[in-house]
Amino acid sequence: MVASVAPFVAIQQRANAAVMQRLANAVARVDGGEPFGVIFESPYGDAFGGDVDSRSPQCKGSAEMLGSLQRGDAILIDSISYRVQDVEPDGAGLVMVRLIQEGD
Repeated sequence: MVASVAPFVAIQQRANAAVMQRLANAVARVDGGEPFGVIFESPYGDAFGGDVDSRSPQCKGSAEMLGSLQRGDAILIDSISYRVQDVEPDGAGLVMVRLIQEGD
């Protein structure tokens, strides 16, 4: 029924699954659950108006796996502990999660 009303939904779900299957470069776990693939990056972050050089770790993954995260939640990525700083759903089935490494 959904496919006949919104045919792009199935295509979008297949595209998101293919992106995660082919581009995931890290393994994440939430609350000790099953591991799953995410796209992890740690680009340069401009802290305090450029006065401090830093990194801004983030991961992107499926809304199914990351969508329930909230600020302050714990997530383990490649055996490194992080806390969630911000969660940004893209409205198309993927979620960007901005992270803070534990101990920083």
